[in-house]
Amino acid sequence: MGSFSGSDSLGEVPVDRENLLVALLGISEANRSRPLLWRRPPDRLGMPESPLLDLAVRDGEWKLLCRLDGKDPRLFNIKSDPGETVDLELARVPLTKRLTESVLQWNKGLPENATSDRFSPPTRR
Repeated sequence: MGSFSGSDSLGEVPVDRENLLVALLGISEANRSRPLLWRRPPDRLGMPESPLLDLAVRDGEWKLLCRLDGKDPRLFNIKSDPGETVDLELARVPLTKRLTESVLQWNKGLPENATSDRFSPPTRR
């Protein structure tokens, strides 16, 4: 795992640098070897009643979405259900729990942004 050191105050932000350009170009059918995790863009505040979820993880054929606190998880098998129409959260409880815990742990290591109620934007000079 590599790291990115920006010139801002965020310090070291880990990145995995897994190159899948050949797959994106259609030259190969390579897949990621590790899960892919992300959170909603920082300019969109998460609201409890919002239908948009804050965190996501893709691990093989599985995709899980949940809120910043891990609530409201939704699990999809994107290989058999690419339209994400069947939530398998209750049918796959151990997998849902494992993926939720992994994305929550990952998110703890990220800088706070507008997805956090503790965030305050930097002031301009």
